Amino acid sequence: MSIGEIIRLLRIENNMSQTALGNILYVSQDTISSWELGKSKPDFDMLRNIAIIFDISLDELMDMENYRNEWSKKQKEQELKQQKN
Repeated sequence: MSIGEIIRLLRIENNMSQTALGNILYVSQDTISSWELGKSKPDFDMLRNIAIIFDISLDELMDMENYRNEWSKKQKEQELKQQKN
């Protein structure tokens, strides 16, 4: 899983649009889109800011496999809750 995919998952998990994240980071929506699509990557300072915004460590941000597993687990839990309702 790429850093762009992780950023996308974090953004969606936090109900945030690309525009909203861009505004917080002082970059355009196009920049966020470019990261998420893998056309470019945020620099170290931007990664640090992203980690702060989403209240995770840089280690967690870079631990993509672990995050993907946690994301899948949360998605499955939400699906089960929706099925029960």
